[in-house]
Amino acid sequence: MDISKTDEVRSTIEEMFDATLAEENIILSRVERQRLFEQIAAEILGYGPLEPLLSDETITRSWSTAPRKSILSAEARSNSPMLCLKPTTI
Repeated sequence: MDISKTDEVRSTIEEMFDATLAEENIILSRVERQRLFEQIAAEILGYGPLEPLLSDETITRSWSTAPRKSILSAEARSNSPMLCLKPTTI
């Protein structure tokens, strides 16, 4: 499988994800299912827990202050506080 073909890989991941949920008889709400799938896809295709933050256009800066500690800053107009990711999140 060519990992550069993101749509194909994502489709394959989703098929495997659905099959696993069915095989293990795991019942999730639509929201829970989508959130879990996006987390798994981000781990495989992107930057894991940082992926949604990197895709957020309101985030203007990010930096690491120490090993396994990252800080993200949003644009001033959004009134968002800086976000500090815990080592367990990264």
